[in-house]
Amino acid sequence: MFYQIESDNWKNFQKVVTLYNVSTSNLMRMNEIERSNFLISSKTLVKELKVMGFTGSEKWINRIESTTAVIKFTWEIQEAPVNVEFEQAPVIIKQPMMMDTNFLGK
Repeated sequence: MFYQIESDNWKNFQKVVTLYNVSTSNLMRMNEIERSNFLISSKTLVKELKVMGFTGSEKWINRIESTTAVIKFTWEIQEAPVNVEFEQAPVIIKQPMMMDTNFLGK
């Protein structure tokens, strides 16, 4: 294990990732402080991994950064205003069905 599991940064990161995987609705209900803590924890983990520089750290950095980007995108989508306008659909007039006789060779 590259990181101490008792670390607050690791706990914050894991908590949000678990919510994303288990309960997206609870992820969406996180307040700004919790979201900010996650983003700070993510950046801190990446910085610490860069300092450690062990074999495989680049792989972990990429995973943390991509996971953070997906979760951040999920939060941003929730905040985007949605303007929907409905229009009256045109009336469809039913035409009597005519038999196509072309297949008969006429």
